[in-house]
Amino acid sequence: MDNELSSFGRITDGSQSQTIWLIRVDQQRLDGEHPRHRHAPLDLLWVRQQVRDAGCPVELIDLWMPQAEQRLAQPLPAVAVLKADSGCIDESQALAQRLQQQGVVTIAVGHQVHSLRTLPACWDFALLGEFELALPELLLHVQQDKDLLQLKAEYRQRLQQGVIGQVDSPDRLPSIVFEPQELLDYPFSLPVPGRAIRRWGYVQTAWGCPYDCHHCTELVRKSSGRSLRLRSVPQVVADIKALQASGVEGVVFEDDTLLCHKEHFLALCDGIRQAGIALPWVANARPDELCSERVNAAASSGAVLLKLGIESGSPRQIEQIGKSRSGLRWLEQTHDGVLMMNRHGIAALGLMMVGLPGETEQDVAQSRSLLQQLPLHYLQLQLFTAYPDVSLVAKPVEAATNQFHYRLIGCDSDAETLRALADQQRLYRSFYVRFSWIARHLRSCWRWYLTGAAWKRLFNYGRYIVRSFSTKPARLGLTEHHHDTA
Repeated sequence: MDNELSSFGRITDGSQSQTIWLIRVDQQRLDGEHPRHRHAPLDLLWVRQQVRDAGCPVELIDLWMPQAEQRLAQPLPAVAVLKADSGCIDESQALAQRLQQQGVVTIAVGHQVHSLRTLPACWDFALLGEFELALPELLLHVQQDKDLLQLKAEYRQRLQQGVIGQVDSPDRLPSIVFEPQELLDYPFSLPVPGRAIRRWGYVQTAWGCPYDCHHCTELVRKSSGRSLRLRSVPQVVADIKALQASGVEGVVFEDDTLLCHKEHFLALCDGIRQAGIALPWVANARPDELCSERVNAAASSGAVLLKLGIESGSPRQIEQIGKSRSGLRWLEQTHDGVLMMNRHGIAALGLMMVGLPGETEQDVAQSRSLLQQLPLHYLQLQLFTAYPDVSLVAKPVEAATNQFHYRLIGCDSDAETLRALADQQRLYRSFYVRFSWIARHLRSCWRWYLTGAAWKRLFNYGRYIVRSFSTKPARLGLTEHHHDTA
């Protein structure tokens, strides 16, 4: 924390402007330079666009980016919005405190708000849930010099009552204008077959997830709530066309699962084709959504990779976490869906999990067997974390700092922690350290390795897979992830 405070110590010149800062906070250090996907903060970008359209000066400061903290040395803003995950609550509060002490109005958004039981004094306001539409409204009230004491009381009451904000009318959101450098700042984390894409754009078509998975949590979701709220197909297509005109070479759909609403998805694919858009795209999906009609539509509209939430090769665990009433049927759908994707030239990234409650050696062995059978292009192994809103466990972890989907918190003992880490490492090695996988990968993705940045990222991936867990978890900083489907 001392290092974090010293970096924030540059905010000392006392000058202040009417600018609004939108800050995505990060952990001071991610142990081992975890090769995470540095995705664009769409929610903050939507807020930025609305504030700009209203004629107010606003700046996005993304501390996920190298050297971005230097931008905090500028003249102070009137208002600072801080978005943070639960793994960087300390950093977020330290920055908020420094800003507030110098007269800046501070607003907390993001997963950090879900982790708070009471609002610390360093925050003037906090918005729970989705804030893309609610935050510009609050910023307008603050900028108009309304009674801040009364306004604070109103918003504190909302937080105490657990009022979760939602984007109820997605078409009210404008199309985002990405700055040229931002198209390079947020690359998709993995190479896609046959292409070397440098400029990625991000699009969201729906908010909410209709599924009731018992291991899921609001703290890692892209949106809040069970009700599915759809952005109209013409508006989504307009978003993509605007990105294409700005020089984007590929699109990442940020929906929790893009294929869940069949009619909307098929209409979207049809709209993309009719608009003459020829951009490769990536999205999240579930195995039980991979019917032939949807896979055909995905392939014909540009899909190059789907991230599949498979979770486990154990039928028992699939039923335990509420993915399907029949674990065997789920695994059949997974197998058939991946084969169908392969036939259509769509790569499959398998999202799986270890460390679920009651997991046995047989469960892990069944996951290993499934991975040997499936022609997946990539594997991401996540570690289960019992966040406060997870219904799968009777005693979830209490809200605290350093809870994050890159950190393992949910194990009851060092032995369980080490076992989950070891299982993850063994499964990673059995999947990636194979001549057949390496040869197939290089055949389809060699273009990606023509830049130095790609080789650096490959080095980080390799170091992550071969890392050692001979020390106790406390010394490891409990560093792992729970559910990063970005």
